[in-house]
Amino acid sequence: MSGETKVVVIGFDAWGAYSFPKADMPLAKRMAKNGACAMNARCVRPAKSSCNWASMIMGAGPDIHGYIDWDTEVPAFETPVDHYGIFPTIFALIKDQRPEFKTAYFYEWDLMRLFCPDTVVHHKEMLPGLSYDSAMAEKIADYIKREKPDFTFIQFDEPDHRGHEKGHDTPPYYELLTQLDSFAAIIEKGVKDSGNYDDTVFILTADHGGIGKDHGGDTPMERNIPLIFFGKNIKAGHTIKSMVMIYDIPATIAYIFGVKMPQPWIGRPVTEIFRTSFKKMPAP
Repeated sequence: MSGETKVVVIGFDAWGAYSFPKADMPLAKRMAKNGACAMNARCVRPAKSSCNWASMIMGAGPDIHGYIDWDTEVPAFETPVDHYGIFPTIFALIKDQRPEFKTAYFYEWDLMRLFCPDTVVHHKEMLPGLSYDSAMAEKIADYIKREKPDFTFIQFDEPDHRGHEKGHDTPPYYELLTQLDSFAAIIEKGVKDSGNYDDTVFILTADHGGIGKDHGGDTPMERNIPLIFFGKNIKAGHTIKSMVMIYDIPATIAYIFGVKMPQPWIGRPVTEIFRTSFKKMPAP
């Protein structure tokens, strides 16, 4: 019998959509082929880390949530906050409206701690070296196998550094993408071993892309990110036709879980990816 839908988000920092055709990423390409994808999903301005990871979790852009640059730690201006003292996050929505759900948050970049208060998830863990040590991916897979979380968010901090050091769209950049894909496959196996694979929606994406040895501008290489949905109730071989922004990702997760989005959110669920409707999402 089919159970509650689970969601696993895997995000690679600075994975530009331009790289997808050339990259040796068998898991990502299999999920794109057998799922729904957009290779022109767009990050917010500027095409930098903090503002975009925040948008992926907070359902709005920098002009609303206040994280305006790559390393913004405190919102640059007054913003709406929830009872956890932060702009509303997808984690808080799930905790408050689906308290029976178990949630997990794994991240490699230290600043990611800011976007998920400790009290809103069952498990929160920084994993230094996640992009380079398969044992870290195995640790995540083992957690998923044992604890069977309903929502898991995983942030890899590469290939961002590789892009800055060696250049985006270079052989070293693509070599690391292949390695990251293999780590994602380890996590996928953990979901299989949990017994919940058929009830899971995978979301593969990025915070921004890059050009040369930098990012932050408005070129397609910097602004366009991959967005892949695969798994339960996702159309196979579907190219997303809607214009999709990075803050539509948490809105889509909210739709899947049937939780109400807060008024400050501007993200919209990407409903065209589903074979049939999930539970009706409450109106904002």
